[in-house]
Amino acid sequence: MKQKEYEEIISFVKSNKSKKLNELINQVKDKFEAKFSYQTLVSICLIHHQNHVKRTIHDKSTNACVEKYYSTFLQSKIDGKSHNNSALVEIATEYDIPPLLLARLILHRHLKLKAEESDHAETDQKVNFKTEVARLVKDPFLIEDKVLSWEVRQCILHDFGYGQVTDSVRSLIGSEYEHKLVTHVKELNIPFQTEVDLKKLGFDKTPDIKLEIPFKLKDQVVCWIESKASFGTPEEHMYYVNKQYNSYWNRFGPGLVIYWFGFVDELALDMLKKNILVMDRFPLPAEVSFYNPALVVKDDKLS
Repeated sequence: MKQKEYEEIISFVKSNKSKKLNELINQVKDKFEAKFSYQTLVSICLIHHQNHVKRTIHDKSTNACVEKYYSTFLQSKIDGKSHNNSALVEIATEYDIPPLLLARLILHRHLKLKAEESDHAETDQKVNFKTEVARLVKDPFLIEDKVLSWEVRQCILHDFGYGQVTDSVRSLIGSEYEHKLVTHVKELNIPFQTEVDLKKLGFDKTPDIKLEIPFKLKDQVVCWIESKASFGTPEEHMYYVNKQYNSYWNRFGPGLVIYWFGFVDELALDMLKKNILVMDRFPLPAEVSFYNPALVVKDDKLS
């Protein structure tokens, strides 16, 4: 994907009026699926959504904002709205907050009020509300307030960018493509070490695959391979360059990064200067070559 095409998608996403992530994804798919895969478009939307939340959540989680959300939720309980639709999901949609993040804010406020009403002195020092919220979100059935318990469960189910369901799906996809990478490397019939193997040896920052026998690809040596089950946006790519790829190059030499759902083409040209290849697939066997000492010996005898 060219930089200009990527910017066109992002421009459409930013100008879109949809407040629900799943609706936005469907509209992006309808407009761009003729040129790009569904996985690519979903990945771009999710990355943009997560970056947007990081930029805005601080201003939307002030004490005043939380009090407004909580008051609206309490009124919905009085009106009986939670019997039909999730009040928290509707509030999250109205204020452009991921449902599960809103649920965490509401649950934190609920627990704090409950502790204050119990008239225990120094309650804030005895109760770690952050830990308690994490425990209850992990298993919402433990929430004593039945309405709030149901609401939190609905937030988990309706949050397509955060939460246990999304994290599980993302983890499974990542594992699937890491397994796909390992399968391809095994087909080359060369020894290699996985990330787990390298961590056992004491390495702190490790690629998914460290080749024991490097291969040549596009006139460049490849010593390691990193798998990314996502689209390579300029922002995410630079983050990985600084946090991972530079460290891999310093430790293991030149390598290969695979963004399975595509990337902005210009990124690959920039990475060539660092002796790191960027692709959206595993190289074909015909594209890979290995150093053969026998050929060197033969050439020496001929000379």
